[in-house]
Amino acid sequence: MPTLDKLGTSVLASLGLKDDPRVPNNGVFGENFTFETWMTLLSENQPHLSTVENAENAALFLQLRDAIAKELNDTEGRAFREESPPWLRQLTLLLHFRRATVITFNYDRLLEATLERLNVLASVNGSDQRVGIRDVLWNRPPPPRADEVWTEGFLPTFRLLKLHGSLDWWIAPLDVSGVSLVRNRLTYDRWDKPSFSDDERSQLVPGRDVFLVPPTSSKSTYYQNLVTRELWRSSYDALCVSTNVALVGYSLPAADVVFTGMLESSLRGTGTHVDVVNLDAAAIGARLKKLGMTYLTLTDKDDCVAQFTASYLERASEEFQYDLANYSFIDAQP
Repeated sequence: MPTLDKLGTSVLASLGLKDDPRVPNNGVFGENFTFETWMTLLSENQPHLSTVENAENAALFLQLRDAIAKELNDTEGRAFREESPPWLRQLTLLLHFRRATVITFNYDRLLEATLERLNVLASVNGSDQRVGIRDVLWNRPPPPRADEVWTEGFLPTFRLLKLHGSLDWWIAPLDVSGVSLVRNRLTYDRWDKPSFSDDERSQLVPGRDVFLVPPTSSKSTYYQNLVTRELWRSSYDALCVSTNVALVGYSLPAADVVFTGMLESSLRGTGTHVDVVNLDAAAIGARLKKLGMTYLTLTDKDDCVAQFTASYLERASEEFQYDLANYSFIDAQP
């Protein structure tokens, strides 16, 4: 998936807005002026602009939000049509067998789809059942149709907490409570076409827009959402009891005060080991130390995610060997 700044440039090109006078720096975003900074300015009324100009910015913001969803749907569709890389399959299996909790800001569905694609089985009451998307997504919105409500228990696997929504979540415009939020779930036979047509959308999720918490510095309105609040509470609880945390591809920006605050509150002084997997891992590690996290491992090569996966697999193997060597076998009584 593209980085946020590259995504912004691509979205502007797809909308033909690169030369729009409201677009800064000809649509090229970077460290000095990020796409997130611009989206934040568009999303809020600016005191130096007129009512009409602020309304135009608000409309542009919504146009960009919808274009982001389309761009990521297209990118995701291309990824689904290709064989997933070995490191992604390995990482997904590791997360499954270790029953990890995964907190993500990503909108795409690559991780949950990869799990289902691997055809992982779990034994329940003597029969094998395939672990799927319904088992991995926690605190998710309900399905839009009553006949899709799951009444049975969930199979054991990793927990996926999508803090910023997903490409298959839908909500009524202006709904800050989240009561209209639903999920039209991705299914195995739709990998070649994960998004649905306007006709399908109007039948399955009428009147709703895709629910993506936008890339802005100010997200307080979205945090009033019932589902979003529960996702953040579950994430905080998981961080509080963690012994190992991996920040994979997350840059820990200074503007993200909400997640930084949650990270500091849950991990400061706990001795939790933190893996930083990022091309700029050294800078992120320095910020983490200022937050009170001192047990760090930095991985910053071009293939840093693949390297982390290999390291994660090695550590898991060592822990399994240790547990097996120290397991206390007790003879069963007749």
